[in-house]
Amino acid sequence: MAFEKLLYFDTETGGLNPELNPVLSLSGCIYNLNKDLGQYESEEFNFFTNPPSDYVIETSALTLNNMTLDFIRQQESYSQTYEKLVNLFDKYIDKYNRSDKFMLIAYKSDFDVSFLEAFFKYHKNNFLFSYISHYTLDVYELVKHIYYLYNLPLEDLKLSTVCKYFGIEHEAHTSIGDVHALLQLYNKLTTTYMKGF
Repeated sequence: MAFEKLLYFDTETGGLNPELNPVLSLSGCIYNLNKDLGQYESEEFNFFTNPPSDYVIETSALTLNNMTLDFIRQQESYSQTYEKLVNLFDKYIDKYNRSDKFMLIAYKSDFDVSFLEAFFKYHKNNFLFSYISHYTLDVYELVKHIYYLYNLPLEDLKLSTVCKYFGIEHEAHTSIGDVHALLQLYNKLTTTYMKGF
């Protein structure tokens, strides 16, 4: 399947466990191939949300994400955010067409997908993979491959560290900042290192 619809995606969350901790923000940039023009058109989204009180929001997660509980409680409800996200996905994807899906691109994608899937399931929707492929493109795995292959002098493989090495501005621990950095990093890696692959 040739993917004509790309979803660069990131979440910020209230902890590390998608069963106990909620999504606090979801951001992405959708690239949709316009076949008539032969180029991608893009749309960006950045949703903050106020999760239900039965979720646990870890203090450490708020500090890391530079958020406060007061800020979170002022955002739109979980269900409102869910409806906005599904409406946006429906704009691009025919969920009844098994060949029409986003290729999700993320950094450590398993984490983001696990929280996105839990977000859908909280709203009684078990069909996230009607919108995205089971096969995600994890830029972290690409970085790891290039790191070992080219012996890059990196202290660690955190997104902020990798972006600094490649001269990419990164507003760390905001989901939209991560998406912007991810997009630039992926383009940098594929144009600089992956030509021969």
